[in-house]
Amino acid sequence: MDVTMSSILLNGHSLPVSVPSAGSEPAVHAPQVSSVESPAASPSQATPVSTPIPNPQLTQKAKRRSFTGAYKRRIIEEADECVGRGELTILLRREGLYSSTLANFRRQEAEGLLEPRSTRKPKASKDPEVQAMLAQRAELERDNRNLRRKLAHAEKIIAIQKKAAFLLGETLQEMNLDDED
Repeated sequence: MDVTMSSILLNGHSLPVSVPSAGSEPAVHAPQVSSVESPAASPSQATPVSTPIPNPQLTQKAKRRSFTGAYKRRIIEEADECVGRGELTILLRREGLYSSTLANFRRQEAEGLLEPRSTRKPKASKDPEVQAMLAQRAELERDNRNLRRKLAHAEKIIAIQKKAAFLLGETLQEMNLDDED
């Protein structure tokens, strides 16, 4: 079996490869790569340090896009100017956006979330006194809702009692509230 030694270039590395001659069986030889430069070798003869070969089947993890408030406002303004048939679609394709993304931009604008940070409502404080005041306020609002609900219920009961008294033919003047049965 005749074998000819040849070299191939792979990622900037020259690798020795044995190539079978015509009519002979293929020889299987693993190419050997020196990963360390020889200190005695001259720079032209030095073998470079091998680097890992990236796998083309693996892709980098996709990074989620983020949009600034100014960009969102600009897209909303451009979308509002689209009046002709297909103009909005062209805008969305040009910007690489979905119609649902545009709807989210419009919702954020309606809620005032696209305003500069200085005009937005500040985030909740971590101060314990502020937290205690907020908790007390929430409790008072909850109590106020409960009392309003009870008042509405009592007013309904009073209205029913008035109707029952009217049906029985009694009036408030005829009723003696001081008499106990």
